[in-house]
Amino acid sequence: MRKRLRCDLWFISLLFLASCAGGAGDEPGAGAPAAPTAQEQELHKQTAALLSIPLFDASSGAEFRLSDYAGKTVFIEPMATW
Repeated sequence: MRKRLRCDLWFISLLFLASCAGGAGDEPGAGAPAAPTAQEQELHKQTAALLSIPLFDASSGAEFRLSDYAGKTVFIEPMATW
């Protein structure tokens, strides 16, 4: 019974891995990036605008922007008081 279960789990794992890896390079030009759509360009503009909003450090009062931390991991703790 355990051998049968192990065999079934192995087969299911193999199918899962095959489905994850399939079709990546089958189409011509699959590696070339697609041109951004108008919606993606608009989203990029909105994101850039959000990154340039001036924020203030609660403890020191110093002004900063999220764009100052480009390429770094930033943890934002949302807090609300009602």
